Amino acid sequence: MWLPLLLGLFTLLTLYAPGLHEEFFNIDDRSLIAIPQVRAGFDFELLKTWFTPGAHIDFYPLRDISYWADVHCFGGDVGGADAIVFRLQNFAWVFTSAVALALILGHFLENLRIGVWISCFWFIHPIHSELLMWPSARKDCMALALGLISVVQYIKSYETEKKRFAFLALFFFVLSLLSKATFSLLPLCVPVVAIAMRDSRIFKKQSVRVWLPALILGVAFAFFQSRFYTRVNDMRFFYPPTYRVQGAMTALGRIILGLILPRYNAVDVETWGDWVSRNLMFLPMGVAFFGASLGLTIYAVGKRINALLYSMFGFWLLYLPVCAGFF
Repeated sequence: MWLPLLLGLFTLLTLYAPGLHEEFFNIDDRSLIAIPQVRAGFDFELLKTWFTPGAHIDFYPLRDISYWADVHCFGGDVGGADAIVFRLQNFAWVFTSAVALALILGHFLENLRIGVWISCFWFIHPIHSELLMWPSARKDCMALALGLISVVQYIKSYETEKKRFAFLALFFFVLSLLSKATFSLLPLCVPVVAIAMRDSRIFKKQSVRVWLPALILGVAFAFFQSRFYTRVNDMRFFYPPTYRVQGAMTALGRIILGLILPRYNAVDVETWGDWVSRNLMFLPMGVAFFGASLGLTIYAVGKRINALLYSMFGFWLLYLPVCAGFF
């Protein structure tokens, strides 16, 4: 059943093998890894430092702990002359995401085998080169994997009404937030899907006490991160709404084309400077795909086509991080 994903992992490791031992790519890697918090031996004060906002350039404590584990548990080179250990952990997190995605798709499509094959194609696609090979992308790898595991546990909680799955869903969601705040609004998908599917079970007590606290936590953490990046480490970009919308649509257009032609993968997307003006040729494609996806979502809701509806909600969920980058 899981053989396609295992073969996919072997294929990726083989293809990327020539670059696994390469040094850190840029200053981002060294600024996050070659620091005292990662070099130091473990003690309570170090743990306190990881969970103290402002003690580091940003506040993603689980990511920092994973770097520490790379160095002290797996022999990673903190100076980055050989970054294979850091890259292999990225591979592990992305593979975990693929497994979780297969379980989610298998549930919604009522066929785990199809879910595994779809997840395998997602896993091996070259659009994930940055996630796999860039040590600084660890926070994205972890947030995605832990967020998807949270969804898997929520589905189990919803189907079985067992409390342990509800607890695990909340637990992994919090871990995802502590890796990166990308999926802060993930719980909002639950009532939205429920309303679209006219499924009142979502609003029963057993279900509400899972997704509602998660939503409150997610919103609170999003506000916290917003305050952190304006008060503690000011990294704001002052651009008008039109620029942000154009940027989101342009990035989407380039990503869609990159799915077909890997050389267009949007690995250089930036939310500042003249990136948008240099890539405006991708704007029409992004707008067209966005409009078509919105139309298919509305059609699926009206016709109650479950598989199509879940696919469209999946698109909106995966697109949120791209859009958030420009907003």
